[in-house]
Order: sequence, then structure tokens, then C-alpha cells
Amino acid sequence: MVDDSSPSAGTLFRRNRTLTGSLISSVPSPNEQSASLQSPRVQAHNLKRKRRSIRLALISALVLIAGLGWLLTQIIVEPKVQIVGTSNDSEVQTAVRDYAAAIQDYLSANPLERLAVNINANTLSRAIQSRYPEVSSVSPPAKGALWSADFSVNLRSPVVYWQSGNMKAYVDSTGVVFERNILGTSVIAVEDQTGIRASVGNSVISGRFLQFIGKVVGHFKENNLTVNKMILPASTTRQVLVSLDGVGYSIKMTVEDR
Repeated sequence: MVDDSSPSAGTLFRRNRTLTGSLISSVPSPNEQSASLQSPRVQAHNLKRKRRSIRLALISALVLIAGLGWLLTQIIVEPKVQIVGTSNDSEVQTAVRDYAAAIQDYLSANPLERLAVNINANTLSRAIQSRYPEVSSVSPPAKGALWSADFSVNLRSPVVYWQSGNMKAYVDSTGVVFERNILGTSVIAVEDQTGIRASVGNSVISGRFLQFIGKVVGHFKENNLTVNKMILPASTTRQVLVSLDGVGYSIKMTVEDR
């Protein structure tokens, strides 16, 4: 009778059972890897292979967790806006809310760009400018707290403004016309002596002429000349008289229709 509890019971022959393999490392046998009897050398090899598989699985899991964690830190749920060069008054706060809402709308329309590293700053700037032309650019976001990102909004610096009734238009040195000015910089007022009364909803001068005026100021500034006054002379809406610091006469400039 064979005692199954004996330490060597697993190595004994039993009826209707075929045992393969070899316990002697110097005597290999066919199909030794799947043999019912494995040598110490094969057992050590299998154990090493299992350890390698476990190690690779653990490293893969850690890499996956790290990647998911990085993605979570890059996701923008709430954009926060800071306007460069402004103080924190009520007008600025209103503009901040407007720009933040515009950025949120852009991200909703472009969900892949909710990842901070995937945002196209140029496309974002153009989208915001289409709603708020006073915006010069929007800087790429800087990740702060989880789920949020800080956007720096740069505004155009107006050089002249023109007012007719309740409508006031600002122009920067590149000729871009806009209505909101919160930078608080000194701006040259265009003095209207045309004598032409503006109708409701219309301006005396066109947006193209405003662009021309802004470019005039920018041109003189590039040549180290400072404009101190601009006048629209009587009975015309296509000419402007420009007065410069240190120059004793006015310069008449005309914009031609195209």
C-alpha cells in the first residue's frame, strides 16, 4: 500500500498514470517544460519567468496610473482670466467675466483643447477677438489648481478716440477699432468740426476712416513724433488735421475712397 501523505508520494508510479520528466538536471527529457516531473532547473526558470511577468504588469499599471493622473491635471474645466496691466475695479471684473465666458464657449466647441497642452493659442485669440476686438492676444494657459487654468489676456492700447452722441470708438496704432477701453491710458480725442449731424445708429465717419486715423498716429510714433491733436475740418469726412509736438503747423491728411 502506498501512503499518499508520504513526501515522495507525488513521485511514485500509479495505475493508469504516465509520468514524464526527470528530477535529475543532467538528464533532460522530451517536453520537459510541461512535464509532471520538473527538474529544479526548470522550476527556477519558470519562477523567474513568472516574476518577470508580474514585474512588467506592475510597471505597466504604474505607467498607466501616472498617465491618467497627468491627463487629469491638464484638463481645463474652469478657465480663469487675468487682464494684463489693469487694476481690479468693477469694469475690469465685468471684462474678466466676459472673456472667461468666451474662452469657455471656445473650449466647449473644441473639446480636445480642454487639455492645456493641446490648446492652439492663435486660434483661441482669433475666436475671442471676433467677439471682443479690444483683445490683442490670449496667452497659452498656465495650469494652477486642479481642473482650472489661468489665461492672460492682453488688450489693445488705444491711441485716439472719437465720440458721436453716446457712441465712442477707440482705435489702436494698427487701425483696429473697438468700443471698450479699460487700460486707462491717455488717448487723443478727435475733435469733430464737420458740422455734420449723425443720424441714429450711424456715425459721421466710417470705420475705415477710424482705422486710417489710428495708423496715422502709429506712423508718427514710429518716427519719434507725438500727435497732440486731431481735428476733422468742416464740411468733410475724409480729411484730418494733425498737430504734432514741436511743429508749428498742422498737417492735412486725406483718405481716398477705393
